[in-house]
Amino acid sequence: MKQACKRQDWSALPVILLTMSQVEIPSELLQRLLSVQSVGVVTGAGLSVESGIRPYRGPGGIYDDPEEGDRTIHAMTGSTLQSDPDLTWRTLRNIRRFDARPNMGHEAIARIERCVPDFRLLTQNVDGLHLIAGSVKVIEIHGNARFTRCMDCDERRDLDFSSFHELQVAPRCEKCDGILRPDVVLFEEVLPNDAYGQMAEAFFYQSPDMIIIAGTSGGFQYIIDSVRLGQERGVITIDVNPEETECSQYCGFTFRGPASHWLPALADALEAANA
Repeated sequence: MKQACKRQDWSALPVILLTMSQVEIPSELLQRLLSVQSVGVVTGAGLSVESGIRPYRGPGGIYDDPEEGDRTIHAMTGSTLQSDPDLTWRTLRNIRRFDARPNMGHEAIARIERCVPDFRLLTQNVDGLHLIAGSVKVIEIHGNARFTRCMDCDERRDLDFSSFHELQVAPRCEKCDGILRPDVVLFEEVLPNDAYGQMAEAFFYQSPDMIIIAGTSGGFQYIIDSVRLGQERGVITIDVNPEETECSQYCGFTFRGPASHWLPALADALEAANA
């Protein structure tokens, strides 16, 4: 458990924020940050777009070309993995960028984690960028494409990047020669029990003092419920997205724009509250 930071009055903080982040955080939120001891953050594809990773939907997404979108979804289903794992892997090779780096939004979330004694990050992204940015308490609800899992012996290993871009057939397990799968939740598959349990403990059974939704439209019910329950319990709820989302109606504070713009400002504010 992290040592809680010393808190003090900082009436001049709005001026400090304008200097550091060139954005202004509402004074009501600044005051409420003084009592925040736990934070939950939920992120989606919009955050990784700023690192150059294409989303499935939205501007620049795979579904900009509906035929490409349909082909990709078909290849990335659990049933296709079973019947034609080579196709699943070739498609993953074509859509996944492993040279992407964390952006300022990822880095700001890692800073927020270091500010509070209790923190949980729930991400729908499978790119592993939160871990690279330094976040520790991460629930990768859809898995992590940087790892593989054997479909026979269940051995989990790092993905071999040296040959990934020339990959034509599904890789094999070094331990038992079984076919490897990307360690992600494919379309048609259910969420893993352990990750779902961590999510429920962090957001459903109780709510953190502050919940931030960033870079996700909130199209999954478990995302909406995380924020809705927080609102009902009176915690701080924040929506950071370029446009209105399914979660916006449950958020007391809304910041329209890219996550890399607003999350550093929120990190600045929380760090100042803990100074």
